[in-house]
Amino acid sequence: MALQWLGQLALVAAASAACLTSTPALAEPVSCEKEPGYVGGPYVANRQVAIAIFKAIADTIAPDQVRSHPVIAVEDEGDHWSVWRRQRSTAPAPKANEVIVTMGGGGLGMSINKCTGTVSEVAFSR
Repeated sequence: MALQWLGQLALVAAASAACLTSTPALAEPVSCEKEPGYVGGPYVANRQVAIAIFKAIADTIAPDQVRSHPVIAVEDEGDHWSVWRRQRSTAPAPKANEVIVTMGGGGLGMSINKCTGTVSEVAFSR
């Protein structure tokens, strides 16, 4: 358990270091429990760190998607980030009283916990 936690912390630290060149706006504040003897979170406090973690994993398990699904989308879900790859939009702009719906597309997505950096729900969209 401790090794798994240290591995997660190392991944978060590497992603954080990759993002030090920008000054990102913090997301909605999240309260994280601090365990005695460990550095308190949140470890993934902004979009840029979430994107760096996503890319480290996604580019390894689905490298073909860098070209086929070049857009990385991020949603702040309160206690976690939802991050996924999608294709560039090729749909025309909707006309008056018209809605265009795009479903699926096969992009890889995942959830990243803001407090711990834990990655879950890794899947390709349908």
